[in-house]
Amino acid sequence: MAKWPVEIPSEWWKAPDYTITDGCFAPAPGAKSHSYDPMEIYWQSAQERSRGSRRVEAPYAELIRLMYECRWEPSREGQVLTRDSQELLLGWVRSHGLLGVLPHITLRVLGRYGREGEAEESCTGPVVILWAGDVYTRDRASADLNIIPWGRIRSVTAQVQELRAEEITARPWSDVARPFFAQPRKRGVDYPLPEKDEFWRVYREPIDRFWEAANTLRSVFEDLSRWGE
Repeated sequence: MAKWPVEIPSEWWKAPDYTITDGCFAPAPGAKSHSYDPMEIYWQSAQERSRGSRRVEAPYAELIRLMYECRWEPSREGQVLTRDSQELLLGWVRSHGLLGVLPHITLRVLGRYGREGEAEESCTGPVVILWAGDVYTRDRASADLNIIPWGRIRSVTAQVQELRAEEITARPWSDVARPFFAQPRKRGVDYPLPEKDEFWRVYREPIDRFWEAANTLRSVFEDLSRWGE
């Protein structure tokens, strides 16, 4: 019998506890994120099914099941998830971490260097890749890089492809990242980039963005299920 490829490396980040803050799923105060293998329980589930024994629910299957149990209620902003439904999803987040909506929709983050006193809109310095969705991109530079005599990074732009969207747009990184963080940093790039440990310590997901991403996953799962098991 073929061995299940449990040795395939995978890595994700999660905090030991999460809470609901400002309409977001966020790491609990003082919680320190750590890396873990999100595929481990998936392979365990596949092995159990192959033996016909006790089934272990894969994380994505559990999330989709919980979504069917969620309920909505009216509010000034329109229909919103009930508090009980939010708590239901929060339980999943506590076990598996956030979905990673921001790094998923962000293709690249570009920085333009400028001289001291030079306004962002008139920066003439070189453009460098601060972060790219492909972690193996070799020409990605550190956000802390300084190029003499250009000074420091003064303009940061993100190339973004929103969920279910075909077009790629370019927007200021601060505008793209703002909903996912409590407050910007006081110096350097306004918000941390996904390659930094700091990103996962403070990264949070608005519940509506979390639901949008989970609903996209559910739609794909349902489409695939129509073609067979």
